[in-house]
Amino acid sequence: MLTFGQNNTAMQKISSPSLYEAMLAAADPSQVPGLSRFFKTGPGQYGEGDKFLGIKVPVTRAIVKEYRRGPAGAGRKGSSGSESFPELERCISSEYHEVRLAALLALVDVFTHARKLPLRQRCIDFYLSHTERINNWDLVDLSCYPLLGEWLLDKDRSLLYDLARNGSTIWEQRIGIVSTMTFIRHGELADTFAIADILMNHPHDLIHKAVGWLLREAGKRDAAALEEYLLPRYRQMPRTMLRYAIEKFPEPLRQQYLHISMKLPYKLVIFDLDGTLLDTLEDLAAAVNHALSVRNLPLHSLQEYRSMVGHGVRNLVQQALEKSLGASGKPDDALIDAALADFKVYYTSHIDVHTHPYPGIQALVLDLHTAGVRMAVASNKFQAGTEKLVREFFPGIPFVAILGNREGYPLKPDPEIVGEVLRSAVDIEREEAVMVGDSRTDMLTAANGGISAIAVGWGYRIMEASDNYRLAGSVTELRTLLFGRPFYVSEPVSTPPENPSTELQKLVYETLAKLEIPFSRVDSDPGITMEDCAQISARIGVDIVKTVFLCNRQQTEFYLYVMPAGKPFVTRDFCAALGIPRVSFASADKLMELTGVAPGATTILSSVWPAASGVHLVIDREVAEAPELACTDGTPTCFVRIATADLLGKYLCGRELDVI
Repeated sequence: MLTFGQNNTAMQKISSPSLYEAMLAAADPSQVPGLSRFFKTGPGQYGEGDKFLGIKVPVTRAIVKEYRRGPAGAGRKGSSGSESFPELERCISSEYHEVRLAALLALVDVFTHARKLPLRQRCIDFYLSHTERINNWDLVDLSCYPLLGEWLLDKDRSLLYDLARNGSTIWEQRIGIVSTMTFIRHGELADTFAIADILMNHPHDLIHKAVGWLLREAGKRDAAALEEYLLPRYRQMPRTMLRYAIEKFPEPLRQQYLHISMKLPYKLVIFDLDGTLLDTLEDLAAAVNHALSVRNLPLHSLQEYRSMVGHGVRNLVQQALEKSLGASGKPDDALIDAALADFKVYYTSHIDVHTHPYPGIQALVLDLHTAGVRMAVASNKFQAGTEKLVREFFPGIPFVAILGNREGYPLKPDPEIVGEVLRSAVDIEREEAVMVGDSRTDMLTAANGGISAIAVGWGYRIMEASDNYRLAGSVTELRTLLFGRPFYVSEPVSTPPENPSTELQKLVYETLAKLEIPFSRVDSDPGITMEDCAQISARIGVDIVKTVFLCNRQQTEFYLYVMPAGKPFVTRDFCAALGIPRVSFASADKLMELTGVAPGATTILSSVWPAASGVHLVIDREVAEAPELACTDGTPTCFVRIATADLLGKYLCGRELDVI
């Protein structure tokens, strides 16, 4: 007999050997509306159509616990656990959300208490064969890591990568990342970071939240490792994912991440296809002329077709027929439909004979993707042709939507296509989106949809400047409009900053002056990514080195390690070279305490910080043998170039130094 409270006004008693019947008996209709809203069961929402009994999770757990002790439960004395599976099959197949949750919690219980490998394997097989029934975030989050995570602790983990990359639903993809919680709790973070990369550009905010949550959990285990992961990526991350990941950061550092990540003018770019991304005119003209030639009608030139495209292929064919027939008559629907059918057959098999991207467009699209800008294609071309060309000429780019002319959907300039893209992008506001196109139709679409617009000057029509949109006469100009002002790097100077921003920065330049060490330096935007550092290196004239701050497990020994920027840090090699136990990245707090810098500005020049006297200094031999090096001065916006001999012989004079 199980007694429990469903709410403040009712008590219920359950007495049944059946988990399924016990759950049905615990139903509380008064809770159903709230749970339905909470789990988004409305039309078009992620939980659409799911049904609830009105049972809250603590009650479900209590019922499962009682079931475990009952006649069919896995926890009763002498039970092998295998007798539970028929009941679990019945429950996981239920239309009711809470009954499926009960099945999963009971399955976790069987797995946890199973002593024999075959039974544990059977639990995993059962779980993976019913993922279509694990169809909401709570069902995933309460079951996957106690099952798959635990099972894979000592096994190959490629299953999780496959789920994240190729899962047929967002729930399977969420299983891929959330299952790594178990690894995190065992101090293993690599799989979480690797699967986060796979899901970085996923369009759904439920995946953004899951990835951000797991990154935050990884940061609780190793804050420095999380920052090492975030630094080259946070500009690219969906806003929700970033907010979840840095939720536990100190507020000044959290604001720094949020502020810098917003520097791009737009988070979503919606491209027109024909005349904007691709020059398709010659193939379109050939296909229409084919349909005309079949009917012995006059053909048209490329220049004539230039003014016809942009309103859908049916309109294109109709205009061509009207021009060919001239005064002899207007084409009826039957003639248009027949010519359109011939056009599609020919065009489908000749769609990419002459079609090509405009010069510089593929590189621009790739750079936008690398910078974390999401993209979509919105075209009036028929859907199959739109998808084929986008996939062919922009492989590997995860467009949030590829939309063409589809039955039942209006053509541009109707704003519905803008709304559809925004819904696919999930967390993008209208003021963060821009449409890029070559026609007035595109500009009207943007205006009707309430977003910004950029007209390009290389398409099929001559676009003039307007107060309603901006004009890009070249791909270079478009790049400037989409990326904002170029990354700032000053001309090199040989004087210290007039107003040092930190105590360490002031101390660094005082030390350089005292030791009469010549230097040159540049000011810049925060140098975070490899691309940023490459621009800074080009301006200052020497490669910027990478400096990492490490510690042993007991956090009693700390190391500043200077290495070439392009060289990966390998813990095993570092420890072997020094003959020390395993090290990991030290925390941000320790970095600030012992070296006076925040993450993103770690530097060998911080060796003059008073608390750094006990920090071990280690330099890669390749750096030590180079004539010069560049590094930060303890801030992420100023980089110093000095002779390596001056660094080693003067600046670090008297300090013990290991060259490896």
